[in-house]
Amino acid sequence: MPHPSIDAAEIIKTETRAEVTFPPVFKQFMMKSNGGTVEADGEIWVLVPFHDATTPERRRATAIDILQETKSARKWDDFPPDGFVIAMGEEGDCLVLLPDEEGGDVLEDTIYAWESESGELVELGDSIEDLE
Repeated sequence: MPHPSIDAAEIIKTETRAEVTFPPVFKQFMMKSNGGTVEADGEIWVLVPFHDATTPERRRATAIDILQETKSARKWDDFPPDGFVIAMGEEGDCLVLLPDEEGGDVLEDTIYAWESESGELVELGDSIEDLE
């Protein structure tokens, strides 16, 4: 279920804590609903929201956020150590953003599916807009 829109300042707080920059297209997409679902490869994926501490209601609604899901996922075998979980699918599969080729602190636009059974990354789209 989508959450209310989120202010860019709240996304910047997440970026600061994570020491990464999310892709501009992804941030714009999430600013509209900060959650919801997307469809990719015949599967419905539940988007993980950015934490929003602007009101008590929003804080509760976004308590499980991108950083929490990513922290949990990085404990799993074969999960990319620098990947960020942006959506959850069935059976533990995740949609993931990865750093650019230089391995820096800027995440690229490309969306990958991480398959929990095999540990494989499969490219699903050039950006979140490909999944709408």
